Amino acid sequence: MKRILAFLLACMTVLALSVGVTGCKKDSGKTPAGTTDAGGEPAGSVTTGGGEDDQRPERENFEGADYWMVIDGGQDTRWYINDEDSDTSSVPTLSWAFYNRNSFLEEYFNINIRMRKLEKKYGMNTELTMMANSGADNVDVVLGIAADVMPSAIPNGLVADLNKLDGLNLGASYWDQRIQKGYQINGKLFTLEGDFTVFDELCTYGVLANGSLWGLWGYYDTYGSPLEVVKGGKWTYETMCAMFRDRSDLNNGSGEALTKDSKWGLLTESPLPYILYLGSGKSTILTQEDQSLKLVFTERTEYALCQDMLDKLLKGIAENGEVLFADASHGVLSDANAWGEIWGMFANNQALFYTTTLSSAINITGMMKDSFNVMPTPMYEEGQDGFYSYCSAYSHLPLMIPANALRHADRTAKITDAMGYFSRYAAKEGQRTVVAAEYEWLMINKICQTSEDQEMLELIFASKVFDTDGAMRITGVQAAVDDLAQKQKSGELSSTLGGLRANAMGNLTKFINNMNEKVPN
Repeated sequence: MKRILAFLLACMTVLALSVGVTGCKKDSGKTPAGTTDAGGEPAGSVTTGGGEDDQRPERENFEGADYWMVIDGGQDTRWYINDEDSDTSSVPTLSWAFYNRNSFLEEYFNINIRMRKLEKKYGMNTELTMMANSGADNVDVVLGIAADVMPSAIPNGLVADLNKLDGLNLGASYWDQRIQKGYQINGKLFTLEGDFTVFDELCTYGVLANGSLWGLWGYYDTYGSPLEVVKGGKWTYETMCAMFRDRSDLNNGSGEALTKDSKWGLLTESPLPYILYLGSGKSTILTQEDQSLKLVFTERTEYALCQDMLDKLLKGIAENGEVLFADASHGVLSDANAWGEIWGMFANNQALFYTTTLSSAINITGMMKDSFNVMPTPMYEEGQDGFYSYCSAYSHLPLMIPANALRHADRTAKITDAMGYFSRYAAKEGQRTVVAAEYEWLMINKICQTSEDQEMLELIFASKVFDTDGAMRITGVQAAVDDLAQKQKSGELSSTLGGLRANAMGNLTKFINNMNEKVPN
């Protein structure tokens, strides 16, 4: 009884929010401009297997083995494990869904599911190195920040190639196919996302549009509703800029420098220019059909295009007086509480747009009396093949399996796959799944205020992309652009990109050679 109660308390903290996380349906296809069809069944359904009944994991007795999940403590881990100070006064629907899934798995496989967070921020590489050096094989899966773990753990052979684990049904709907394509490295796969977790969706960027200011400026007449702008293929970088630069009625035409009490066109953060670049469908590294990596950043034409686009984006965003950066406000916001202040500003109708990860939308929902709409990252220009919404490699936590866990690979793979399966499909008839609970809580109760919002959020998740270069930090372009945005100047872009280009191929070659040496084919 003590064990059950302890586990229940751990699951009850799933909905204790801070700067964190949200979830909805995982999708695998690209969504064209003007459509919202994510494919597959509705995320809110409760089902016992659908078209994947033949993939239902077979029952097996693992004789009381522990299944350990270690989670990076730098993120909000209360979705997975209990903090002593967490509010456990109620048992929300999503908590029950996690609890029912894990309880079923413990009985189904005769295992104990155990979870631990790292005490030190960004400590997963150290944790994996210690596992490797000690020979410890007691950890089954880890969830570490992609851009922190992948550049080191992969070339050093600290995590397993998941393509080698027969027990993982990688093509199943409960595994996100986008990350498998985006983070595939010359036929090797080290990271997974899927229905078992909610981190990736909460770390996906979107645009919050203030409903009051949208109406005040007459944009319903000029452009239509936010959904109409998106579905009509008119939601572009230029459209967004044209909208937020129209500040004629915001600050009474004072002409004075804007302050924390002023109204702004756009609230954002320094990664935005790079995010807008990815929103064009472009990238510095591509995964080709044969799963090899192609460094397009070094090609003359692609390099020139990249430079031109980033120059335009930096000048349009970073050097724009209507834009306030939460992480580089240059004295407008306090250093101690910049994020809280910028959430409060948007909630107080002090900006038309706020570009951020969807986790922030949840925080703002509880603060804002008026309405807002959620929109995808705008297209770079009209006529491109769709929207592309970046899942931040600097905040999301994909699943990886330590190399030492291959000693019991069959057990780890089967349990991990079953956790994905029974997150999407109910273990018992009528039982609410994790996916259904996520949908109900997020889509209906948190971010989405109208049916249009629900359609928009589905579109964002259907357009989610994982940036290979951002995760592996090969070229350093994202970090360089972020730095220039923080400085709010673009004059150094040309020389900066030139230096990065000169070293890019060497960095990629070194990464792949080390990976091939440490990770067997």
